[in-house]
Amino acid sequence: MGNLNDPTLVEWAIVRVSYPERPDISSCSLTGVSVGHPRLNDGFQIVTTEIQEIDVAKGWARTKSRTYNLSLPLAVDGFTPELIA
Repeated sequence: MGNLNDPTLVEWAIVRVSYPERPDISSCSLTGVSVGHPRLNDGFQIVTTEIQEIDVAKGWARTKSRTYNLSLPLAVDGFTPELIA
């Protein structure tokens, strides 16, 4: 679903976002280094809006606001998002 015009996230990971004013609600977002984002300079570490759909095997994710290509996941203690997502 991602295409060459979509921004890419490098060294990305899935993160749980919680809201202090609503502890009963949380969602999952992506964090990573953004490349090719239409509103940000390359190299910024970002947290996306909540994930709507993700296909790690095909290398893309759709969030509430845009679609991202996924490249080079962040390895943490020997685990990558493919293994823990």
